[in-house]
Amino acid sequence: MRPSIVMEATGHYYSPVVQFLDEHQYLNIVINPLILHIAKKTDLRRLKTDAADAQLLGALFYKEEFEPKTGPTNAQPFLP
Repeated sequence: MRPSIVMEATGHYYSPVVQFLDEHQYLNIVINPLILHIAKKTDLRRLKTDAADAQLLGALFYKEEFEPKTGPTNAQPFLP
């Protein structure tokens, strides 16, 4: 079983990563940065580190019902 990959859409930088994951048949979910920004505002700790962002992405993945995009590429970020 392959792991699910959850990432934030970061300009055009995430597109090659998504393409690689799609080619190797990994389940990947790209979250819109606006969703992550709103979620950060509700957190009382106000940390701005990569580790805190990764933890927040994981929490969003398990709390919300995000679905992977289907088709030749998942390169479009998730919008609710």
